[in-house]
Amino acid sequence: MSLLKRFSAVLSAVLLATTLQGVVGGVAGATGSFTDYEIANNSSNTGLNQGGNAAAQNVTCTSTTFCWASGQYTDSSNTPNLYVSFFNGSTWTDYPVSKAQSLGTNGIANNVTCTSASFCVVVGQYLDSSGHLQSYASVFDGSTWTDYEIADNSSNTGLNQGNSSAATNISCASDNLCVAAGTYKSNSSSYQSYASVFDGSTWTDYEIADNSSNTGLNQGGNSFPDNVQCPSVTFCYVYGAYTNTSHSVFDYLSTFDGHTWSTIPFSDVSSLGQFASFRYATCYSIDLCVVAGTYNDQFNAAQSYASVFDGSTWTDYEIADNSSNTGLNQGGSSEPMQVVCSAINFCSIDGQYMNQGGVLQSYASVFNGSTWTDYAIANNIGSSGLSQSLVNFVNQLTCTSSTFCYLTGSYIDSQNVAHPYISFFDGSTWTSDDASDIPSLGVNPSVSQAFCTSTSFCFEAGSYFVPSNNSIQSYASVFNGSTWTDYEIADNSSNTGLNRGGQSTTYEVSCTSASFCAIAGGYTDTLGYQQAFITTYQNASNVNVLYRSAGGIGATPASSSVTQGSTITIAASSLVNLGFSFGGWSDGTTVYQPGSSYVVGSSDVIFTADWIPAFGPPTAPTDVVASISNGVATVSFRPGSRGGLPTVDIINLFYNDMPQGHICTTDVIYSCTVAGLDLQSDVTFTVTAENALGSATSIPSNTVTIAQPHTVTTTTVPASPRTPKKMKVISCKKGKLTKKVRGSAPVCPRGWKK
Repeated sequence: MSLLKRFSAVLSAVLLATTLQGVVGGVAGATGSFTDYEIANNSSNTGLNQGGNAAAQNVTCTSTTFCWASGQYTDSSNTPNLYVSFFNGSTWTDYPVSKAQSLGTNGIANNVTCTSASFCVVVGQYLDSSGHLQSYASVFDGSTWTDYEIADNSSNTGLNQGNSSAATNISCASDNLCVAAGTYKSNSSSYQSYASVFDGSTWTDYEIADNSSNTGLNQGGNSFPDNVQCPSVTFCYVYGAYTNTSHSVFDYLSTFDGHTWSTIPFSDVSSLGQFASFRYATCYSIDLCVVAGTYNDQFNAAQSYASVFDGSTWTDYEIADNSSNTGLNQGGSSEPMQVVCSAINFCSIDGQYMNQGGVLQSYASVFNGSTWTDYAIANNIGSSGLSQSLVNFVNQLTCTSSTFCYLTGSYIDSQNVAHPYISFFDGSTWTSDDASDIPSLGVNPSVSQAFCTSTSFCFEAGSYFVPSNNSIQSYASVFNGSTWTDYEIADNSSNTGLNRGGQSTTYEVSCTSASFCAIAGGYTDTLGYQQAFITTYQNASNVNVLYRSAGGIGATPASSSVTQGSTITIAASSLVNLGFSFGGWSDGTTVYQPGSSYVVGSSDVIFTADWIPAFGPPTAPTDVVASISNGVATVSFRPGSRGGLPTVDIINLFYNDMPQGHICTTDVIYSCTVAGLDLQSDVTFTVTAENALGSATSIPSNTVTIAQPHTVTTTTVPASPRTPKKMKVISCKKGKLTKKVRGSAPVCPRGWKK
């Protein structure tokens, strides 16, 4: 596909894909209750979609009292536009997104994201007064959209001096860090990639995959972004395509560390074969990015590869390997579908391959930080496999840790009948089983998306066929570890539900835990128009147990749903946080250690990682003791905390409480011997512990006196009065420092010169 066609396809997809007034109906069951809501409602022509059509294609829930959904609707002029809708626990509220009306005309909103009901960002393009397309971003504060021109060409000082640009993607890590990605036209009429970063008040534009001075990647003249993601406020990435000097299309990765963008080309996989084409890319951190794609081997057959970036270098791997005919795809070809990474040393890719019989089968390949291991999924090897006759497919791959992944798909049995399946990974093995066949509702189920907290709870949504009226209907199914329970949603039974026109379908599922989920979809009304709906699922008898990393890196323990009043075991942690040590899990009141017991109450509980600074100044040494033997003093002490850093201990000398400077330094042996001392002074010592972050000094040691031995003779004659020795004072220097030393025979301390 040419670069321009590829960009057109991406933009078209964005334009097609990007809640509220009345609860229509609900259905209750043993495992929870479902409630249907129509959103972007055109009832009485008071809703958004007065042109007659709407769809809910995305939904994200972060709690039982906050979800946001987005999709398209047609207004009274029959013009398509995006909307967002917010759920507060009981109702949905709709808002149309800005189309940059304050900047120009004919605005088109391409993509929208939200972090809360008071912060959303939409990006797109509009026509300026000269008829040129310009990029915009608009920020929502809960009531008002504020428009910004980005990739600005004002005064010909911005990027798009060719007078055209478009913003296609947006991702936000927080209200103070968002990145928009798009293209602009340079003054040489080529198309270039840009990223625009929002810091909470201002947008700053950056050219990425830069061809300035012909030193950048896209020296063939064009580049386009495919996607942007911001996993954290200090890490975002964009990947896309560019043309090299031969005008061949290659792919690039641009990473942002909070200050600077760095761009590198994807690996060309030349170590494996030729004509590499990537399918999917993801980054866990600046030190782990994975690209999955295909290349052509020497027989011109498509093979799967994974290319791993460690922050500086790409390393290529063939996966679903058919080398020596010992791998999976002995039929000669394979293709990856998705890649996910849940830890710095754990990723998984799913895909499809041909077996020896030329039958399409599913695979998963797991990365442990150094090697990839291939697994056949729902395989037809032997009589116990699921797909014992024909094809099986993969649909969705999710990994929440290195010991829990789930994969959904479909297979065809020996009777040529299609069935959904689900496969679980426990860290070493994939185990596949049938998902719900919804026999109580209809036939030919098709799963849109699934959510699992463990092998004992899964939630899936999809559609099925009703032969009696030739209609497509929506369903949800709940798995308790052994049984699937099916529910029709957006129900048209007795013509009391939403889809009284006879059709409905689902697009996306979002769950906060086993206690709360939401499904986004569409249905047809009695006039044949498509309408948007959201269905929520709640299990009131359970509460959610959630874990939050609080800045830690690694796999956060999975959420779970438990019965009120039950006792749980606090999860272990593999999280790391530079400069801190893990102190346990806090429920907001008490910090609990992994493995301890906890009794849950009647509401959700959130355990947040408690981070203790691992580095700091040392604490003062204690138990400083001085002793004398043969004119030589020995100083010993007990060290304090080292602050997690290399620390030295400095012994300080005092004559008659007057400081004489440092005389000994040690970092391992907690004692020191000192000779050449004043024979007449009272001698004490202190010990100072010092590291890069500070110092602390002990209290003084006991006092010792080094006096020359003398004999006392008893006599009746009074002894002659003792004549005191004459005291002398000398000056000692160390660098620019000078100090006085007093004594009968004064000497400068070690390191000082007279």
